[in-house]
Amino acid sequence: MGGPTITPAQYAALSDWDILHVYLAPRDEDGSLVPLRQRFRDAAGDSGDDEEAELSGDPIAALSVPREALLLGATAQFCAMFFAVWRRRGLPEPEILEKYREQLRLVPPLGHYHGTLPAQLQAPGFASGVIAPR
Repeated sequence: MGGPTITPAQYAALSDWDILHVYLAPRDEDGSLVPLRQRFRDAAGDSGDDEEAELSGDPIAALSVPREALLLGATAQFCAMFFAVWRRRGLPEPEILEKYREQLRLVPPLGHYHGTLPAQLQAPGFASGVIAPR
């Protein structure tokens, strides 16, 4: 076959991942492995040209979320996921932002209490510095 040869004992010691992504992986003209990142791009139909452009641009704009949402205290990953889910459900951007604010009012980001929450999230009805029971 022209691929690497291994003994049955060596084969038995390999994980399924090693077998699939190394021994059975596609190779280029020189016989070198095609990098896993490139194979994922090819499978997704992505040329990879936009990746370098995104990395050199504004990282906040690359998340496709309003800057205000990122400044409310939750992680950028949670913020990006929240907006992506509600966009997929067809909600317009202003309504997503309001829903995001409401979510952070109900469940403040870790380490935040009423006194330390951004002013946009402080809701009436809380005792000073302590979240009232529901």
